[in-house]
Amino acid sequence: MARAGLITATLLALAGGTSVSAQDSPIVVEGERESDASAREAARAVVRNSGAIRGDRPIARWRERLCVDVIGIEEPARAMVEQRILDFAEALDLDARGKPGCRTNVSVAFTFDAAQLVETARTRKPRTFREVPSYHEAALFGSEAPVRAWYRTGWRDRMGRAAAGQQLASVSMDEPSWSGMLPNKDDAPITSGSSKSRVQTDGTRVIESAMIVIDRDLAAGYRVDDVADLVALHALAELYPRDTASDPNSVLALFETPAGEPRGGLSQCDWTLLEQLYAMPAARAGRFHRGALVRALAQAPDCAAG
Repeated sequence: MARAGLITATLLALAGGTSVSAQDSPIVVEGERESDASAREAARAVVRNSGAIRGDRPIARWRERLCVDVIGIEEPARAMVEQRILDFAEALDLDARGKPGCRTNVSVAFTFDAAQLVETARTRKPRTFREVPSYHEAALFGSEAPVRAWYRTGWRDRMGRAAAGQQLASVSMDEPSWSGMLPNKDDAPITSGSSKSRVQTDGTRVIESAMIVIDRDLAAGYRVDDVADLVALHALAELYPRDTASDPNSVLALFETPAGEPRGGLSQCDWTLLEQLYAMPAARAGRFHRGALVRALAQAPDCAAG
């Protein structure tokens, strides 16, 4: 026993410590503070509701230059919407410009009958909507949505090369129109590459075109700058919201508030979402992207507020 005590004392001396009795030893309980847990839960809800990540698919984001075309509203408002998209794109270090002089891949249409316009597009080109998740179809094709957005995405390898087995195709319905890539018949893009990482993927997803339709009747009375921010958010990220009313701190909930009531446009929560989408490594599985988004949004005060 004396020898054991001597060894203990010697080790403590070498470590520069002093002997502490078991009675005086502090008890350390590892865990997560309630406030942190609440913030992370609120952030998870925001990520899930946005529809930016579904399953384990990687996030999709712009890689090519954005070419923005806004139609259907008077020139001052049209210029404001276009410029807002370009400004946010520049802040994210994306290459973007407005018409003319480039081939449109971001089409924004203001119309007095958005539901009919979208239904006409679905009748003429049903494959245009093949990527719309089933839970979002009611919002996209129903009669009550002031803003509707859908996307064409594609796959690239880690070097940015298009996945094999895809063919060029164009989609048009008078105005607006855009072009993109249709997947091969098996909807299974082929990429080449190798990776020893379990989280790194050989393929990345890119946004090739975005279509945004705003119903002028349903959007009447709302501030143009707020609408412009909402359009910009949809233009820069592949979003298929599950319930816009569930995110009161997001500009996605713009039309859940009375017309004319100022909202302040893009929130810090929205901007954090965009920043993190473009800051994350693209060649990662969806679970990695989901975790990164949740961690970033949990630090944004208005996201954490739920």
